[in-house]
Amino acid sequence: MPPTVSPLLLHRINPSHRALPINYQQSTIGYQLTANSPWSCLEALPGLIALPRVWHARLGEMFERVKALILHDNPTLAQLFPCPRGCGLAHDIVCRPDGSLVATCYGDPNRPREIPLTVADITPLEVSWSRLGRALCQALGLDSRFRTLQPPNTIQFGAWSADAVPAVLTIHRPQETDAISLA
Repeated sequence: MPPTVSPLLLHRINPSHRALPINYQQSTIGYQLTANSPWSCLEALPGLIALPRVWHARLGEMFERVKALILHDNPTLAQLFPCPRGCGLAHDIVCRPDGSLVATCYGDPNRPREIPLTVADITPLEVSWSRLGRALCQALGLDSRFRTLQPPNTIQFGAWSADAVPAVLTIHRPQETDAISLA
């Protein structure tokens, strides 16, 4: 079983030392993060990449802080847009001759509705592992040492003490498990 992480430690992830509100509840095996925590959001997103509206829906008021701290634009624009009207479908993004972008919701076939979009709306945001590592190092007072490790979604982000004990983060894929390991 991966080690659990103290909520106090997780609160210190913000480099400006203002606590990010991370909700947790006590359990018999340690602290369990609730679905609206940044860590739960990272666990739930396959590939750690999503459109801004998806990140915002999952992070709520924490979105802008998390975006500034660990997210960056992916250069590949999305071709589908999840419906903000709740039909449950992803709609094709179309670039009109005038350069405007739209997706059309056909959730009600009798009343299709166009969804105006901007380039920012369809530019996916993904986790920057190096920025995440630096933020963790700053919050934990570690020396920054970044390298990608195996298994997938695992990094060494820092080292602790004169012995340079590695600090490692794994964000497990949702289909594998629902835990984040920080060692």
